[in-house]
Formats: sequence, C-alpha cells, structure tokens
Amino acid sequence: MKYRIAGIAAMVLVLLAVFLADNVDTENPEKRVHQHLTARQQDAGCDCDGTTLCTHLPLLVIDTGGVVIPGEPILNDQSETIGYTTAADGNTMISAKLSVMSNEEQNHHPTDTPDMESNIMIRIRGNSSRHFNKKSYRVKLVEDTEGLVNRDLPLLGMSKENDWALHGPFLDKTLIRNYMWMNISAEIMGYAPEVRFCEVILNGEYQGVYVLMETIKEDDYRVNLSNYEEGSDQTSYLVLLDDPDGNRILNNYTQYTYEMEFSTKEDDPEQVTSSTGIQVLYPQEEYQSQGVLDYIQRDISRIERGLYSSDMVSGQYDYEKEIDVDSFVDYYILQEFLLNNDMFSRSTYFYRDVRGKLTVGPVWDYNNMLDNYIRTFASGRLYLANRG
Repeated sequence: MKYRIAGIAAMVLVLLAVFLADNVDTENPEKRVHQHLTARQQDAGCDCDGTTLCTHLPLLVIDTGGVVIPGEPILNDQSETIGYTTAADGNTMISAKLSVMSNEEQNHHPTDTPDMESNIMIRIRGNSSRHFNKKSYRVKLVEDTEGLVNRDLPLLGMSKENDWALHGPFLDKTLIRNYMWMNISAEIMGYAPEVRFCEVILNGEYQGVYVLMETIKEDDYRVNLSNYEEGSDQTSYLVLLDDPDGNRILNNYTQYTYEMEFSTKEDDPEQVTSSTGIQVLYPQEEYQSQGVLDYIQRDISRIERGLYSSDMVSGQYDYEKEIDVDSFVDYYILQEFLLNNDMFSRSTYFYRDVRGKLTVGPVWDYNNMLDNYIRTFASGRLYLANRG
C-alpha cells in the first residue's frame, strides 16, 4: 500500500510541475524564467557565412591567457584523491577574462562584440565530476585581476551576483537533467538555483553545451536569511551535508554517534571514517567564531537527538515546532521519484532563519537522476526509504 501511495504522490507531483511550467508568467521579473519558453529558437536562422560557430544559445568565451585552471584531482598510488592542484602562487583560483554574447534577437559567434565582459576568478569544481573529461567550473566575477573586489552582474538574465557554477553535463548525455529538474523543483518547493543553457569556448577551444547555474548561498535572491549580527553567537545559518572539507565539519549528534553514512579504511576495516559531514556555509567563514559554530552544532544536534529519541516514537517530541515539515515531505517525494542516491548523504543543503524552522533545500545536482547512476536500482520498491 505504501508503494502505491508513493507512486500516486509522485505522479501528481510531476503533473502539477508540468502544469505550472506551462503557465509561467514571463512578464513578471520576480517569477522564474524557463529559458526554453522565452529564448531564441534554434530554427530562427542567421545570415552568417557558416565558417565559424553559430549558435542560438548564449555564448561564453573564457580566456585564461594559457594558464591551466587549477582544481584537478591529485591521486596517490592507489588512485585515491589526496588533494587538488593549485595555481603557481598556491591559490585555488586563477584570474581570467569572460566575454558573454547573449542577445536574444540574434545568433551568437565567437567574433561578435560581447554584450557583457568581466574579469573572473575560476577553478574546477565538484567532487567525482573533477575526474571527468568535461570539467565543471566555479566562476567568481571580480572588478580586478587580483580578485579582491567582487562584481555583481545579471548573467544571462538571472539576478545580479558574483558567484556562479558552470556545469558541464558529462554523465548526463541528454544534457537536460539539471536544467529540467531545477526548474520543476522550483515550482514545487520554492527557490531552486536558476539555470541557463549556454555554449562555452575556453582559450579558443570549443567545450560544448554547459548549464550556467546560480550557486547556493545566502543572498536576497537566493537563500534569503536574516543578516548575521557581528559579535553574536545566535544566528541564522545555511549548511551543507557533503564529503568532508578539512576541519570545517561540525561534530553534531549524528556525526559523533555514526548515524551518518560512513565507510571504513580499505587497509583497516576496523577503523571507521565518516564519509559525510555537515559544514557551515553561512555565516561566512570570517564570522565563524567558535561561539557561532557551537550554536549551530547545538541547534542541529538538539533536533537530531529528538528525532532519534524514544519521545519521537511515543509522540512526545513536537518536531513540528523545530522543522519545516512540508519542505522535508516535498523534498523526499521528489528525490525518491528521481532515485537520488545522494539525498541526505551528499549535495544536501539545510537552512534555518534565526526566527524560523529548520528547512531542507535548496536542491542541487541532478546529474545522476532518473536511472543515470552506476548502480542498478531494484524495481518495485522505495529505494531511499529502505536505504537505511
């Protein structure tokens, strides 16, 4: 019976998303823009001579001056990732030039006059995707070549910001999973990163079709939280559950009790190493005093202990006072329908306004969804509900 209910819920979810997507208000800038409904179409035609790239999609041209973009995985003798390459000066990003051709009234060519130009800082981004032939990039718009001053610009019609992700669909040969499901998720759950198809040229070489995406961060137009008051320990927060990032992992309840997904060392099966952890994204790192980190850690741990307690089983723990239940329900149904193996182990965001409840989201990374994963899923069952 539970499978039938989940199946019906998933069907209703998708039908509702399709209806909403077809009724997008493109005249209201506060409404989400679905590029495939508003952009120039492929058959619009062009009077160029055809001797160079001609595309109806926006064109991004990146010039690093021949400098290799850092962020490639460094492997040991066992082919395990032990770090990532850096620039010659030791930094994780290098400076480059970005030219954007995005006039919706015409096709685009590498020789066109750019509609927008900016200095940028750039590096390879991702976890497993860093090993792919088609790289994804983190891009920060800056005023100067030193990258000291950020520059907010409305890239491809999205809200002004300086922090962006260039997603290179490699495993997803359809190229549309992130574009499609970010848009559908936004119609169901509220905010999800805006996305735009584009084509990319790097140092004169064509790289293919990419998806320019908003990154997930605290911002008026992204995850809008109450501003952090410097000197205060009590704060709104945005956190990410993902692979460990150095010493930035919280020692919350499910971390130190090994309730999170974990793995053991290959050469020492008795030694348990957590494979995931929670890291704080907001407040920014310069404001992450020990007091702030302790506050966030205690807040998350208190909720986790309640969920794992006998009071939860008996109904005495009033979790609805702490958790935005609707966000968790919507998130779970959507991820179960999509067979998202990363849910609640990687690429999972949570946030809590100092005046609100713990909320799951925004969504991120649909590259492996819909049976596009290396593992075969058993049919006829709820995968995530039974993962443990």
